[in-house]
Amino acid sequence: SVILWSPSNGEMVSTCKLHGNFVSSIANLGRGLLISGSWDQKVRIIDTANGECLRKLAGHTDNIFCVIRVGKDLIASAGKDSEIRLWSVTSGRCVRTLVGHTDSVWKICRITDDIIASCSRDHTVRVWSVGTGECVMKIR
Repeated sequence: SVILWSPSNGEMVSTCKLHGNFVSSIANLGRGLLISGSWDQKVRIIDTANGECLRKLAGHTDNIFCVIRVGKDLIASAGKDSEIRLWSVTSGRCVRTLVGHTDSVWKICRITDDIIASCSRDHTVRVWSVGTGECVMKIR
């Protein structure tokens, strides 16, 4: 579940039972939207005003460990399937899959609108071009 809390009074606003397994990551999209990633292999875009799921993004083949906002219309997800997927917020479609890690991807972070980094159980950190999908640096 994703639980929404009021920052002004600390009270629970709503509980969103949108995923079929553990919710492992959540990130702020701005404009009243959140993204969540789960062990149910789905990413969801959630409207914080009412707790409703606006989009369900499917494509991962195993648990999702991390979701982030990359740009205005772009989010990224990563997980046990060793892939990083880039998604359009507007269309809900996977626009690119970044492949190179050989084991679970634990975390991803935004460096710029066009550069993200990832760390994996394969003992590497990789730096990726969002625009081309290429790994531009691999650190052991």
